[in-house]
Amino acid sequence: MKRVTAITVALVLLFTLITACGGGSRSPSPTPTPAPAPAPAPRSEPEPEIEPETEQTSESGVNIGDIIDFGGLEWLILDISDDKALILSKEVLDNQEYYSELHADITWEDSDIRQYLNEQFYDDAFTPEEQMLIMETQVTNDDNPEHGTPGGNDTTDKIFLLSIDEATQYFPDDSARVGRDADGMLSAWMLRSPGMEGSVVARIYTDGPIDYDGALYNHQEQGVRPAMWIDLSGLAELSVPHESTPTSDYDWKQFLQDYEDWMNDYIDFMEKYNEDPTNIEFLTEYLELLEKMGDWAERAEEIEEDLANNPEALKDYLETLSRIIQRLSEIG
Repeated sequence: MKRVTAITVALVLLFTLITACGGGSRSPSPTPTPAPAPAPAPRSEPEPEIEPETEQTSESGVNIGDIIDFGGLEWLILDISDDKALILSKEVLDNQEYYSELHADITWEDSDIRQYLNEQFYDDAFTPEEQMLIMETQVTNDDNPEHGTPGGNDTTDKIFLLSIDEATQYFPDDSARVGRDADGMLSAWMLRSPGMEGSVVARIYTDGPIDYDGALYNHQEQGVRPAMWIDLSGLAELSVPHESTPTSDYDWKQFLQDYEDWMNDYIDFMEKYNEDPTNIEFLTEYLELLEKMGDWAERAEEIEEDLANNPEALKDYLETLSRIIQRLSEIG
């Protein structure tokens, strides 16, 4: 079984491109070169200003990396300062527009998503008692570190999206940034930082890398993971935190689910593209899908031992490949 997984994955990927694209003659664009990761910058801090401490545990007994229940939702603890915590929704909660007007030159300060989070979401998701625990935060809106696009004025918010710098600072690698919705499906999610120009917003790709170029503001496919600072000392009852899962532990079941999800997304796209190959609106989606292709063989190597020694893993793997090949044959 050695190297069988990586080789088979590579062949299926190649077959996908040849079959769906007709030998590549109608491919909309080559794969873009990933942007280098930016250096960390100062993060958002709650009012009054709180200097982050080096300890990882709050007085309430929760740790960075734990999951807590708040407002009937699960939240990942990103940072702790005194007995206050920066939390991010564990799941991608919704799909929203950053701003409703196409090609508008806008920043976080005037965005529709900022108004939605601090008004409708704030009122609907939390009780008055819970709202009292959500702190006002001085939000720093830095420029895009790759393109220099202005981030606009700093703001004061109760709820906000992470910036590029915070998404870099609080997550050790791409896999830790992967977002999923309530159904377990992979989902890209928005940041508050601008993209390569004033009419696009930075985001996290479905497999975790930061998209410094960004997507158009009214792109409906962008998920929302709200963030906020809360006062832990005011929580009368905290849910028992789940044990933190090492982000480097990538098991075979997760691999097969992620891989089949990606292949289905790619095949769905190619079906649309084959119907209308001159539609340039498909370009962004195409580039996003290709951006994820390069690391599948590397991920496959991580589960080789499971496939070599676990009959259940091998059985599920072969069934997954069979479903993928069947779908590929239907769009040949």
